[in-house]
Amino acid sequence: MTLITSVLTTGAPTKAHAAPLGVTGFFAAAQSTAAANRDQLQQMKDAGADTVVTFGYTLTQITAAEARAGRFADCTVNGAACYDTVSDGVTVRKVLAYNGNTKFTSAQRLCARDVFPTAGSTSYAVLGVPVDGTCTTATTFDIVLTAHSGLDVAASVTTEAGALGMQHYIGMPAPDKRTDQAWLPDISYIDTLKDFTGRFALATGNPTGLAGFYQHREMPMSDGPDWDGMYQVYTLQNASIAAKSARKTVMISPYVDARKSMNQTPAKARAATAKMAATKGSLSTLIIAPQDGMGTGKGSAYGGEEWNWRVDPFQRTVVGDVTNAEAYFASSATYYQNMVDGLAGTSGVALWGNIEGMAPIIASGENANPCSTGHSADRGFTWDSRMTAQLNEVAGKTVKNVSYHWDYYMCTRNGGPALKDTIASLP
Repeated sequence: MTLITSVLTTGAPTKAHAAPLGVTGFFAAAQSTAAANRDQLQQMKDAGADTVVTFGYTLTQITAAEARAGRFADCTVNGAACYDTVSDGVTVRKVLAYNGNTKFTSAQRLCARDVFPTAGSTSYAVLGVPVDGTCTTATTFDIVLTAHSGLDVAASVTTEAGALGMQHYIGMPAPDKRTDQAWLPDISYIDTLKDFTGRFALATGNPTGLAGFYQHREMPMSDGPDWDGMYQVYTLQNASIAAKSARKTVMISPYVDARKSMNQTPAKARAATAKMAATKGSLSTLIIAPQDGMGTGKGSAYGGEEWNWRVDPFQRTVVGDVTNAEAYFASSATYYQNMVDGLAGTSGVALWGNIEGMAPIIASGENANPCSTGHSADRGFTWDSRMTAQLNEVAGKTVKNVSYHWDYYMCTRNGGPALKDTIASLP
């Protein structure tokens, strides 16, 4: 679609004339059984969705002692702990455990020292990833441990999505958070993360329901140097998916923080979009799906004539009793237009909207919105009018809209219908 009205660099844009797109996909947690995944996906499909996005798991640092205990206690090779077998004769830099339940097999072996034993119903993969050379020349290795037992719930979502004619973006392995600045990724083992991401892609395979991969470690729409580590993660993991998977598509979902107190201007969002696009590498498609901030009070979908109105009651819990113009640099339409501009001249990069399907919580009173499922102490349900405003703001700029998070669509709203029952008819 073509936006036929001009958009300012800052402030409130004229309302777009393009017809708004609805929400056709949801972020969701995988369920514990195949039947529960099937039911959840069917409800999403009934609400107008053809897409589901699930979260990934962390490749996290553990100690050597932890590698021999807990869920790895039964992992042995000829009576010796798997960790001891794989680390024998080399220097170990880091010991890492994958928190997901993906099944890795000898098809993912890259070094002769990798082992894939089983104990009862649990299968293990313990991998030696060379740090200072190749499998045969390195003297220092990272040791990565995985365990699989029972249902791989993420793979189950893929299977059930395929059966329903839906597409699944599966969460890929993510780096741990830094201990000193927890909002930043730990890139001290970034090459091992790249290696493991490739093996994850191979283990995931190419099932019918798989559309691509989701990088769930998020960042703001910022091009500042503090976030260079996150851009490195995107670059290397995108390269790994492009090299190892038949589904060479990755989604990232940064967030808009339009509050003046945070200094993330529309111009910075434009620059960040271009910088994110540059991480695409050899992927066939990179999807950038920015969170619009309305669910957290970080953004405003009230542009045009509403720009100088007071923020709504839910935003007020975050930014105070001020106008949109006082609280925010610009409305969503301006931010998303700057993202469109940031993608000028690129190919194979799609801009989606992540239309947040919740609102900052108000615990009591006439605007009370606690979720009936008790999902979150910080967020509650949102109203159709807010979602309509959000969709209108991105009209003509995004090629598809998905929404975080399905759980909030399940809330009964003060005795009224759940958002899942009304979203297909919006805006």
